[in-house]
Amino acid sequence: MGVEIKSILVPTDFSETSDRALDWAIEIALPRKAEIHIIHVLEPIAYPVEWLEGFSGMEALEDVIAGNARKALEKLANKVRNTDLPVQTSLVFGYPPEAIISYVKEHNISMVCMGSHKRSGLEKLIIGSTTEKVVRQAPCPVLVIRNEN
Repeated sequence: MGVEIKSILVPTDFSETSDRALDWAIEIALPRKAEIHIIHVLEPIAYPVEWLEGFSGMEALEDVIAGNARKALEKLANKVRNTDLPVQTSLVFGYPPEAIISYVKEHNISMVCMGSHKRSGLEKLIIGSTTEKVVRQAPCPVLVIRNEN
């Protein structure tokens, strides 16, 4: 029984650990000529309304952040293009675990390769673990690349 991997999703937060996950995805994809999908999820910026009174630059701020994210995604895509593998990038808006799972389902992704940051205790309880939620909910295998530190 052979395992067919046609596409690998690499969610990125542009950290070193995410970069390592992309390296792993490329190594797995190369012999299979699988397509790499790289996504970054931008969460909506939420502040109490009274903080924004008189401030009209929120849309401009979000545009700058999205523009910088698109440039960073393109840089990662070029790394994949240098291997002659097909690559797609996407900037997604929403809650990261849900956005990643939706992307996997919508694009029929064969495998997810993502980094994990060392969080524990109160920090994990408050922030949660995107990786853990994806592992639990993804309809495909998830390879987790740990932080080297």
